[in-house]
Amino acid sequence: MGFHWMLMQVTWVVGVILSEMAAAAIAAFPLALPNCTDRYSAGQPQPLTGNVVVTNISIQGQIDIMMYNSLDCYDESGTPLRNNTPSLSAPSFTVSDTQNKFVAVGCDTYAYLNGFKIGEPFSIGCLSVCQKHEANVVPMGLADGIGCCQMDIPQGLKKLNFKAYSFNKHKDVWGFNPCSFAFIIREDKFNFASDYLSSLQNNKTLPMVLDWAIGTETCEDAAKNKSAYVCGGNSTCYNPINGSGYRCNCTDGYQGNPYLKDGCQDIDECNGRNNCTNKEVCVNDPGSYHCRCITGYHRDGDGGACVPDQPSGQRTGQLSLAMNLAVGNEKHEQGNAEQLKEVANLAKKCLRLKGEDRPTMKEVATELEGLRKMEKHSWVNVDPNSEEIEHLLGETSDSSKYDVRNKSTNAYDSVRDHVVLDFDDGR
Repeated sequence: MGFHWMLMQVTWVVGVILSEMAAAAIAAFPLALPNCTDRYSAGQPQPLTGNVVVTNISIQGQIDIMMYNSLDCYDESGTPLRNNTPSLSAPSFTVSDTQNKFVAVGCDTYAYLNGFKIGEPFSIGCLSVCQKHEANVVPMGLADGIGCCQMDIPQGLKKLNFKAYSFNKHKDVWGFNPCSFAFIIREDKFNFASDYLSSLQNNKTLPMVLDWAIGTETCEDAAKNKSAYVCGGNSTCYNPINGSGYRCNCTDGYQGNPYLKDGCQDIDECNGRNNCTNKEVCVNDPGSYHCRCITGYHRDGDGGACVPDQPSGQRTGQLSLAMNLAVGNEKHEQGNAEQLKEVANLAKKCLRLKGEDRPTMKEVATELEGLRKMEKHSWVNVDPNSEEIEHLLGETSDSSKYDVRNKSTNAYDSVRDHVVLDFDDGR
């Protein structure tokens, strides 16, 4: 029963793919399917790829396995005791080039790693010796060729084998190093120590990482076959650097299993970490969130900070300022109707119930000053509110810059006749 077939069963039939923990992965596999022999007899069954035990499967595209250790051991007279050549043939998987190292350990040792890289034969090797035949001269934690050497794993490495050898059958170092060792190991699980020169003969297997992907097609080609394409909702497809096939990721703001139809679920940032301040309320959105000002506060401009709402007296002052500038001591002319409407609209904004919807005093003064500078402005009253405008704008509004006429008439009727607006109920 091949692991790839089992993985397909977990993915599309059972609906649980690539568990984060080995225990969950083990629980997902039946003891034995009909007409299949259960070959595992030592306690709880474990998933296998060939005869290699799988310890963890992640949706990030990695499989942790226990790969065999190559040994070349001798007795004190130089007679061979045991040796082996581990091999791995798993076309659906690629040896991780970022997580693993090829390592040889020994004071009379050299080793080779052979395989296929993108379909072409490939071979690398390293040697490890000790200048003095004593274990205490071997540096701790280093793989610099004295007692230990290591090599990077190339990208695209699939079918492979490796073997440890001895230069002189360990005759000169047998007392503390009777064997040569070679293995591929997960880099963060290995830190060389001098006792490995002897103790590694007790390690039949060591941790190693494989990369996996779906099929052999790229995202672009796989997406054309909707029935076989496995990236679910709220996910994106990407082509892995190491090996062929494609993988899926939940899009930003979502988490879960991207290989299930609805496996990627919205992350509620409001229940976790977000950047809303103590003057804001977090509001969760699909795939995102936003911060809303708490009651009694409103945004200061476009995307600004939350500032306190203005007291009702200040709002009355805004409306008074707007209406006084609009209708005080001015003569209505046909060309001024549009300006009057703009001022009335501004007054309406000042009466909005929600603080965040009302303009600030600064915004009111700025907009009124803009209206004063329009080409036709004979309806503006110059003097009555210059002190209030100066207070709001921080500078004196110099009426001498404009062609302003001060003629008396009944401006109230002009507003009534030309500007009719629907104000919201204030209650």
